[in-house]
Amino acid sequence: MTNPLSLLALSPRFRPTLRRIAFIWLALLCLPVSGQELAAEPTIVRYFSKGNTEGLRAYQLELVKLLLEKTRATHGDYSLIIVDSDLSAARAKAETEKGELINTHYATEWSGEFVNAENVYVLPHSVLKGLLGMRSLIVREDRLRDFEHIDQHNQLSLFKAGQRTDWPDVEILMYNKLPTILTEQFTSLSPMLQAHRFDYLPLSILEAPAVTVPFNTGSNALAISPSTAIFYPLAMHLCVSKTKPKIAERLGAGLTIASEDGSIDALFEKHFGFIAVLLAQRKLTTLILNNPLISPSENKRLIAEFINNYGPYTKTVYSE
Repeated sequence: MTNPLSLLALSPRFRPTLRRIAFIWLALLCLPVSGQELAAEPTIVRYFSKGNTEGLRAYQLELVKLLLEKTRATHGDYSLIIVDSDLSAARAKAETEKGELINTHYATEWSGEFVNAENVYVLPHSVLKGLLGMRSLIVREDRLRDFEHIDQHNQLSLFKAGQRTDWPDVEILMYNKLPTILTEQFTSLSPMLQAHRFDYLPLSILEAPAVTVPFNTGSNALAISPSTAIFYPLAMHLCVSKTKPKIAERLGAGLTIASEDGSIDALFEKHFGFIAVLLAQRKLTTLILNNPLISPSENKRLIAEFINNYGPYTKTVYSE
């Protein structure tokens, strides 16, 4: 059978010179090829690391790395860029939506000025096992006795909490009629507490120990109440810009794999294994509050989940 290409070569109209053949081959070499022919470009994750306190950051970063490693075989290499700029919560969310400076971000909610929740994927797996909303009460060490026998909401309402202005906790505390003093900088909270600007700083049981350590000596030392805590439903999720659907898909796949093979549990235990011991030792009186930022049914579900998981280790008291 005659090769059709040879017919073209026989025609003066299509008879290329050696130079033209060389140019044709060079052009073909420059054409895009399929993913099967070339290794896929690495996934570029621009991760915002300053959204939470030091007590949570190491775990959160390791979790992102874990999810990317779990999907290396199926999704290829990756480049993880840490964005540690000091941005307000609203600015960080707005940048995440754009997907340029930041494309991946942990958050408990997605609201604020110039922010639109429709612009992000919220991965469904809650990454802190329902304990973000269990709040230790950081107080001045010389005032620990003031918080020793609090077992009613109206007793706690006699004291002032401190909180960062743009955290969702502010709305939760105020909704529950707990007076709250605000500051724009998280780093101001502990010094303000030392200076008697407010009476207690409610922070997650996961992060409170790390936050307290730098302030646990001297005449103005801070300490964690060994008897009283509060809880409100507050889940944290990985959020990804909708401009980066492949990143969302990859991290979601990683969450599924790491949940099923126990990797997330092992990582959580590595960072927060002390929590089980602490709860067993203290059996904290825990005042249960509602979160107005979520639906009544979601409040009910998450509170029931908390009591089912941690109720045996706490004395839970519902707010009025």
